[in-house]
Amino acid sequence: IKLTLRNELEGGEEVSLHILGSSMIVSATGAPAATTNRDAIVAQGKAGEFEWYITPGTQEGARQFHTFSNDRELTVMGLFGAFIVEPRGSSYW
Repeated sequence: IKLTLRNELEGGEEVSLHILGSSMIVSATGAPAATTNRDAIVAQGKAGEFEWYITPGTQEGARQFHTFSNDRELTVMGLFGAFIVEPRGSSYW
């Protein structure tokens, strides 16, 4: 999976994206997309490219995702949702 995170927030806030249970990396460096890695932080008006290789043996199901920032309000009221991992060729009825 290749993801682009664009920071269009006002006020200069930096953000990052965290998918629980993933091994997401920063595309440019191959380093982990952890909040302790400055390359994973996206400044206002910028975009970050990330990748997550989901191996065929990965447990299917939902992974929560959310933003991180220095502002607690953004963490709890910012971007969040569920990333669904299903086997290739899955059908939904």
